[in-house]
Amino acid sequence: MRRLFVVAATGASLGACASISGLNEFTSSVHGTDATAPDFGDSGNASDTGAGSDAAGEERAEPDDAIGGGTQVDGEGGGDQSAPDDAGLADAVSTDGSGAGDARSDATPPHDAGSSEGGGSADATADAGAYGIGGQLAGLTPGETITLQDNLGDNLTLSNNGTFMFPTPVANGAPYAVTILTSPSSPIAQTCSLANAAGTVQTAPVMNVTVNCDLLAYFPLSGNANDASGYGHNGVVTGASLTTDRNGNMKSAYSFTGSGSIQATMPTGFLPSGAESRTLTAWLQPTQNTNMWGVVYWGMGNCTGQNFAIGDQANDLASFWSGCNDYESALLIPVNLWSFVAVVYSSATPTAITIYVNALSATGTITKLSTPNTGNLVMGADLVNLVEFMGNLDSIRVYGHALAAAEVQSIFTSSAP
Repeated sequence: MRRLFVVAATGASLGACASISGLNEFTSSVHGTDATAPDFGDSGNASDTGAGSDAAGEERAEPDDAIGGGTQVDGEGGGDQSAPDDAGLADAVSTDGSGAGDARSDATPPHDAGSSEGGGSADATADAGAYGIGGQLAGLTPGETITLQDNLGDNLTLSNNGTFMFPTPVANGAPYAVTILTSPSSPIAQTCSLANAAGTVQTAPVMNVTVNCDLLAYFPLSGNANDASGYGHNGVVTGASLTTDRNGNMKSAYSFTGSGSIQATMPTGFLPSGAESRTLTAWLQPTQNTNMWGVVYWGMGNCTGQNFAIGDQANDLASFWSGCNDYESALLIPVNLWSFVAVVYSSATPTAITIYVNALSATGTITKLSTPNTGNLVMGADLVNLVEFMGNLDSIRVYGHALAAAEVQSIFTSSAP
């Protein structure tokens, strides 16, 4: 099982090496191609998916930006999130992946004072002889919950990433043992695990329990480029500006005019690498015909297999870019319309890649991935082939597992930022 941190161009020389499968309708399985797509309305205009407010993305606990880990250049709402202090690390989440643990076991998300929504309201020190048990949650999908339990009876349900505290303090010298009673399961089933979960209270509150789920990066782009996953890898904005999102909310997406990017620095080994399972999603609104491999991606270099990317190639067709191990689908990303795009890779089917555009999907053949374990998450520019996006981006996510078709659909139909 993988381990996760405690605490997603043009180039005529980049010909797609993968065979192109025909257009498939949205299916009930990530790699299925025969089922009829459900009717979600106008798949070309994402504004039909709901008129939810971006405020939903700002209810989660928000640490202080003063901690390091990524400077927010755009001044709009820059204090809403935090980058983590890279000290104080622990082990955690296993996903469905392949083999040995990696650097995801070497960092914790930032800590807040207070508890996240759904957390207990107990003080860290209840009285002279008892102390609070708490810690940090990261990687929970927006709108989902996780229930923790301490000492087989003290339950705590959390709905936001951030700091938490159990409601019942534990006596000095007594043991504590935190477990996951109920994992997040709907609409997206997540893998979560614990670190520093058991011990003995020793004349001080315990605040280093870490709960880690596999939403590795989440950029709502609501007023800033901060990472709302709880892991705190905030984006640095260069040359892009805030604009109206797919739901009509002002300053809740980013506009790129051919001379900008957003980059989020990721620790070595944090994002999925090698042939590990993963999912990358984003909302795109190109403002002109696009021929670009890396609209959103991570990795480094080009050939062979050095990246994992959402591309917009060959007259606005949704594409997967790995670097001489690519796939161009027949799914259209229309100019001047918002489209939801996802790329899903599963280690269980290592020579297949599935692309979604709104309610449709297509699966192509590639060679087994070998993505390097270094490289930042780059949004809005292909820094390898020196091509920059013309259009708008919103709501970018990276998951550490291959989402099922219904899970991808749940993101597409959600009004969350």
